[in-house]
Amino acid sequence: MTKKKFAVYGNCQAGPIAKLLLNNNKFNQQFELVNFPQPVYMMSNKDWPEILKVIESVDLLIYQQVGDAFGHLLNSENLAANAKSGAIKISYPSIYFNGYFVEVDYLRGMPSSVNHFSEYHDINIVQSYLQSESIEQAIDQSLAQMQDPYFYSENDVLSRVKLGLDELSSREVKLDTRISNFVENNWMSAQLFFSVNHPSRSVILEICYQILKLLGINNLFIPGSFEHLGETKLPIYQSVKSRLNTQQYPVLRMKGKNIELEHYVRGLVETYVTQDSELLQNEIVRLRHKKQFIAPKSDNL
Repeated sequence: MTKKKFAVYGNCQAGPIAKLLLNNNKFNQQFELVNFPQPVYMMSNKDWPEILKVIESVDLLIYQQVGDAFGHLLNSENLAANAKSGAIKISYPSIYFNGYFVEVDYLRGMPSSVNHFSEYHDINIVQSYLQSESIEQAIDQSLAQMQDPYFYSENDVLSRVKLGLDELSSREVKLDTRISNFVENNWMSAQLFFSVNHPSRSVILEICYQILKLLGINNLFIPGSFEHLGETKLPIYQSVKSRLNTQQYPVLRMKGKNIELEHYVRGLVETYVTQDSELLQNEIVRLRHKKQFIAPKSDNL
């Protein structure tokens, strides 16, 4: 039997979705993968001819909700509009949840060198660096905050989780698959995200199960246990952990290597030493406002 072609469009979550779907026996019997040139965040309008070749060739287009950030041609509406006649189109959300990592964000206003150690930045660690008299003081203060079971109150944590779930839900409007209900029902019983946009296998599987059902495939079994987005696993503050109903947490990882918490904090602080302090201060102010961030009592901002 000649297999139909399929493609999965999106960010770093697209690849794992494709691989997990192909691990389902019934799906694998029916479909073969056609790859896009790269994840959407690594492409621009100039890649449109190659993208068009893919979407015009596939019988099943699974696509993430994408706006104009990477070019107007790359948004999901334009993508779906150019799919070949008769193709099945299934949309899925950009899976993002910061409930475990209320202090983590990107430093968009900084030079790219700020991401030498990690693209993810802890607002509290930046704050500690700016207020400390030495690197060691900043590291010690940051470690104390992360290990303090009362650094965030229960209300702080639950408020941030609600905001995170509301944000996730807003990304699912009019989409074919949804994930916010699954996260809301399970975020306390197991760690569902390794960073704000790197969901665990169980979250990606839930999207895959919904896709399989939409295709009329009732055997949802997908074997394996590999965490496709487990190259980076950020630490969760103890005051957040104390609100969860699990004691099982993954080993801290950065770019595929297991590291200790002190190494993680030191890596960030030593990166900030090389950056412009005024720019860092401006980023802190911007992110506090953007995230409606709950400032701990020690904050002077």
